[in-house]
Amino acid sequence: MSFIIDIALSSSRFHLLPHEAIIDELKEGNYEESSQYLKELFELDEEIRRKADLIWEKPRLKKNKNAMSRLRDGLIIVEQAKNAGEKENIHGTIC
Repeated sequence: MSFIIDIALSSSRFHLLPHEAIIDELKEGNYEESSQYLKELFELDEEIRRKADLIWEKPRLKKNKNAMSRLRDGLIIVEQAKNAGEKENIHGTIC
């Protein structure tokens, strides 16, 4: 089984930081759970950085574009599968 991830980039997204752009594109693609989860991960990353003081100067996830892209793609696949399963359950109980 393969999933096609097709999210168009809006011109306004080029003015956002990369991690904000990913959250924005997930919201635009109606992947609300994925966008919320990723937003919480970024917030946790920042909170850990603040508590670490000088040991860890920058949030690591926000600065790793490859990791953010892979995480985004994985979250989309999970949400698509979950939504497909919910639709299947709805149709299965109605029919």
